[in-house]
Amino acid sequence: MRNRPDSWVFLVPDLYPPNKVLAHTTYNELKNGLVKRFSDDIQKKDCDQRLIEHFRVHCFKYDLEVLILASEDVLLKRLNQDKFSLSWTIPVEDQDHNKPPKRIVEKLFSSVGKKYKDTIDVPWILERCDYKELMTKCNQNFKSFIEDLLNITA
Repeated sequence: MRNRPDSWVFLVPDLYPPNKVLAHTTYNELKNGLVKRFSDDIQKKDCDQRLIEHFRVHCFKYDLEVLILASEDVLLKRLNQDKFSLSWTIPVEDQDHNKPPKRIVEKLFSSVGKKYKDTIDVPWILERCDYKELMTKCNQNFKSFIEDLLNITA
């Protein structure tokens, strides 16, 4: 960033599991801790403090699979089912550390005799989704992430 002042950094860690890398249980705790670390690093390196304006922290609440659970129709198609074998919290971003979206997705796949493979299943599902619909269903964290990206590209 020091050599390319027009660049942006988006950090998108999972909120789950809590207290990894730094103490946190909420998105704001995670974001504030990471922004502070970045700010401390640019200060130590004697960089222009304006770099912080191009540093964004977002997260999937609680992990990337929140988007998979929000993509119900496509997920059912991937599972080759017409209904789910279990339920989860709606809105899906209100899941918690005790039952994060990834664990639910794993159980859904397992219930139909399949093994969830994030590197294969996530792209398959998400490329068939409308990001605007996901923004509506995941309006706590995912929506602000997309809005930030759209604002930068505008």
